[in-house]
Amino acid sequence: MDLTNAMVKQFSANLYMLAQQKGSRLRALVSNETLTGEKKFFTRMGSTIAVRKTSRNEDSPIIETALDNRMIVPKDYHWGDMVDTMEKLKTLTDPLGKLSMSGSYALGRAMDDEIISAMTGTAYSGKDGTAPVVLPSAQKIALTVGSTGANVGLNVGKLIAAKSKFGKADLDLDDPENALYLAVSQSQLDDLLAITQVTSSDYNSVKALVEGKVDTFMGFKFVRTERLAKVDTGSNTNTRSCIAWLKSGVVLALPQDITTEAAKRADKCFNPYVYASMSISAGRLEDNKVVEILCEEAD
Repeated sequence: MDLTNAMVKQFSANLYMLAQQKGSRLRALVSNETLTGEKKFFTRMGSTIAVRKTSRNEDSPIIETALDNRMIVPKDYHWGDMVDTMEKLKTLTDPLGKLSMSGSYALGRAMDDEIISAMTGTAYSGKDGTAPVVLPSAQKIALTVGSTGANVGLNVGKLIAAKSKFGKADLDLDDPENALYLAVSQSQLDDLLAITQVTSSDYNSVKALVEGKVDTFMGFKFVRTERLAKVDTGSNTNTRSCIAWLKSGVVLALPQDITTEAAKRADKCFNPYVYASMSISAGRLEDNKVVEILCEEAD
């Protein structure tokens, strides 16, 4: 008996979602603010100096305090997908719930992209928010730091150099709002494991970091993300832009948080349509609270 024509195909009753970053990893690691309107200004107050009093009944000093603004502007994102009712009748599963989840994940990743872009991109200052401010070169760790002149990946020398910049800016790292974070890709974690100059105790700490048993090394709370940009430095076209920052130095505002809806569309044969959207704005409030660490990666 030939059973070839009687053979059947079996499909799982559940949809299997492929590997992906499930939403935002950076949202809770920056300052969260509210925003109503087309833009928001943050007025920044500079430091002042005290002057010595040298005589009795002298004139009171007027030490003018410098003020300036940083501006953020919302950007709108949306996502949508549709299920054909007739096709759904021929399947074992209802995909609407998973579609809604997929939309939320996509918007969460877009949120991280905006935060990353704001950290190292152009900020806007001035009374009207029209003056562009690039991240100063003093806030960048070069590709060759920690080596004898060669372009290298992440190493202890780069971590020390980044930590030093925060210290020299006299930032209060004991303040809970100044939690120190470092965003890296898996390649940078691999770099730390591979370096030979670390002590055995350092190696064990990094190994635990890579395995997810701890998330802190040298005072940095590590955040792994594969969404960090690659930049062309001229001498290297495969350079990962890793970012160290203090929570209070970067702001995120959501005029509208991630929202998902499902409805039948009359213009599409009354098929169910899943829609997700958000309005988001991110900005760098203080340049000295962000450090870009350039790391070479293998092709």
